[in-house]
Amino acid sequence: MDSDAIMKKMAVIFDDPEQKLLNEISEINKNRYQSQMQKLNELKEIQEDSDIEIQKQKKLIEQLEKSLIIESNKSKQYDEILKQYESEGKSLSDESKKYIIQITQLSDKVENIKKQYLQAQEKQDAMEREQQQQLKDLENWSKNSRNLQNELQKKDQKQIKLLEELTQVKIQQQEVKQIESNDDLQKQLDKLLADNKRLLKQRQEVVAVFKKQAKIIEILKKQKLHLQTSTSLDLTEQDFAKIVDFSL
Repeated sequence: MDSDAIMKKMAVIFDDPEQKLLNEISEINKNRYQSQMQKLNELKEIQEDSDIEIQKQKKLIEQLEKSLIIESNKSKQYDEILKQYESEGKSLSDESKKYIIQITQLSDKVENIKKQYLQAQEKQDAMEREQQQQLKDLENWSKNSRNLQNELQKKDQKQIKLLEELTQVKIQQQEVKQIESNDDLQKQLDKLLADNKRLLKQRQEVVAVFKKQAKIIEILKKQKLHLQTSTSLDLTEQDFAKIVDFSL
């Protein structure tokens, strides 16, 4: 699983805004890298098209050079024929006039071919300069893409490390919550023990009161028996209360 997948998974688990921000930054960097690679591929395609166009231009120049050589040779041949007529002192016949016309046409054609050749050569030079610039741009983009890739790898490593730290913090927070929960349980247990101790004390007090009541009842029974057997004893309610208080 890559770092992006891990970070997204942890963000879902913990619902952490900071983690979501890291995911957004990672996505931006990833899109930036993809844009760089797309631009790099476009430059490569332009470079390939430029290579093809330059090759076509070179073929055109070669054809123009061949045509220029052929037409120049023809012009030289006609020129030699014309000079031969002049050296022999022959009058310009219709045939010689024809050669003169052909020489003139060939000269114009040669000049036109030369012009096309120069234009083609200039175009080729411009294309080669453009190609050199494209190669330079391509090299720069390749370098930038490598640098960006290295930078993203470093950021991924930092994000993975940060993710590990965040995970550790979350675990520690859970442990702290567990400890706090245990403290709450201990407090509840202490309260229950205190309540139990208090109830036990109340039970002992109730038992003690019950024993006192039983003792009073026993004393009352004895006093009743004494009253029944001793008619001469004058026991008032006040005296009876004193007896009860003394028993308590």
